[in-house]
Amino acid sequence: MRISKTMAEAIAKKVLEKNYKAVDDLKKSFDDKAIAAYKANVPKAVWNTFKAHRMYINTTRYLKLGSYFGYYQVMFRENMPDSRNSGLFEFEGDLKKEMELLHNKIEVAAVKLRDLHSETVSALLAMGTTKKIREMFPEAAKLLPDDEQKVTTMALVVNLDSIRKRIAK
Repeated sequence: MRISKTMAEAIAKKVLEKNYKAVDDLKKSFDDKAIAAYKANVPKAVWNTFKAHRMYINTTRYLKLGSYFGYYQVMFRENMPDSRNSGLFEFEGDLKKEMELLHNKIEVAAVKLRDLHSETVSALLAMGTTKKIREMFPEAAKLLPDDEQKVTTMALVVNLDSIRKRIAK
């Protein structure tokens, strides 16, 4: 059976599942550190008022972070007191350096993953058939549909009689 682009994309996504999880874990780590830093920066009096009288304090579900790497938005898992600093929170000191390094690590990992995904899809498409993939790329073989499975596709129905009549005119 021939491999379609859609099949190749799905197989590549499955084969690279661990790589995608690693990038997602890095992003989650960044988000968790950013949220912890934000919580530590909110004065205790604001937290106490927020807990006692939520309806009187503006809340947000997003934290907009600023640094040399630009702006990055983190979504809170729950409403938090809104920063009145135009919604912008900036890292300082050692945390700033740590977050910049982590952000750069995420960017590099994401680019490498995107390239690897693209190369995997290209390789699958170049092999062309499930038989060749089973021979040359056994890691992906278990993700292929069985050759015995009946593959159904919707064929394009074209009314050739109508076209012929219009051509003849």
